[in-house]
Amino acid sequence: MTLTEFEYYTHAEFAKHLPVLADNEDDSRAEELLSDLYMRLEQTAINQGVEVCRRMAWLLVFALYEMNLSLNAEELGVPPDYFEGGNPQIDEAYAYLHERRLGAPPRHNDLSVN
Repeated sequence: MTLTEFEYYTHAEFAKHLPVLADNEDDSRAEELLSDLYMRLEQTAINQGVEVCRRMAWLLVFALYEMNLSLNAEELGVPPDYFEGGNPQIDEAYAYLHERRLGAPPRHNDLSVN
């Protein structure tokens, strides 16, 4: 699977699951479902050779998640202030996605996921 194919796959999965999560009134259940979705997407990235370690797979999925939230903020009920203020993890995730889109190979990172 190429990075582009993984991006399409991830966007389709988020399009299918994020509206359900946004409508879920049980916040702890919604967090659990989102965590399961993240883990499944991370594992897909690793199993399909898009990424080589969990940390970098997480960064890739996180960047794509944030993009989906931004593109569908109104529909998903994301508060406007969600995107205000700096978040170093978002910056790192977007930078890594940008590197990969420019052709950088997957890299290994021993840091914890978050």
